[in-house]
Parts: sequence; C-alpha cells; structure tokens
Amino acid sequence: MPNVIIVNEKDEIIEYKPRNEKLPTDISRVAGLVIFNSNNEMLLGKRVMTKKNDPGKWDLAVAGTVEEGETYESNIVKEAQEEIGLCIKESDLKFVLHTYQETSFKYFSTVFSVIADKPITEFKKEDEEVEEIRWVNMNELREWYKNTPEDFIPTFGYYVNIKK
Repeated sequence: MPNVIIVNEKDEIIEYKPRNEKLPTDISRVAGLVIFNSNNEMLLGKRVMTKKNDPGKWDLAVAGTVEEGETYESNIVKEAQEEIGLCIKESDLKFVLHTYQETSFKYFSTVFSVIADKPITEFKKEDEEVEEIRWVNMNELREWYKNTPEDFIPTFGYYVNIKK
C-alpha cells in the first residue's frame, strides 16, 4: 500500500508515511469530488460501517487520501474510477475549494466538481468503501442537511451550497 503524504501548516510536503503509522498530529491531504447531473442533483455516497472515520455517514460520492506520487487532481481521478467506476480526466475537473480541516484527524482538502449525467445503475460502487450511492435533488439535500446534519460527515456543510 502506498504511503500517504504528510504536509506542514502551509500544505508543503514534509514526509511520507504508511497510513497505519500516521499520527493524530500529522496533517495529510484529502481530495473530494462533488458530482452533479443536469437535474440539479448531487451524487452522495454513504460510508461503509467499517470505515475508521465517520462510518455510516453520508458524504461526497468520491473522496480519498492523497498518496505518494499523486496530486490532488490525479488522486480524485483515480478515486472516481475505483470507488464508483466513473472515468474522468483531470481536464474535466472544476476547482471548488481548498481548505484546512480538523475533525478526527488533520488535513488539507481540495474539492473539485464535475457533471456526470448517468443513471445510478451505471455507477459501479466499491463495496469496501461505499455502502450506497444516490442522486439527491439539491433543494431536498439542503433541507435534509438542515434537519439532520448528524446524517452527514462533519464537514458536509461546505458542499450543500456549491453550484454546478
């Protein structure tokens, strides 16, 4: 398994570590992908219960920890293919945000968006990562998040107001 990238407070690479040796004080890199369709829907993924962080919570359909030799962009292209079978290129990505987060771990997150007009049945989810995927209308998603934010990962509020 490739090492994860450890960065400093300026998001500059300082070392590489095996994932299981990462300390709570280490800052890693995470990439996320907001997937929209033409029907004003966002694709969500429910994290499997075996995940270390936020098991059973709704999240972006695609996210991953950036590994040695990867950029935020190359990581999310790889993760889209692995987690839901979505083939995209770096040139398809639209930059959304770059932020520092502290939840149960510390990380810089870069989020991109892409349009994918595909029925849910055409996605091939990775069962070890994603329990369920579904398209959710953005207005309904905002209401769902407002009423029960505990259904979502702690940082999901960043994504409910993103525009295509």
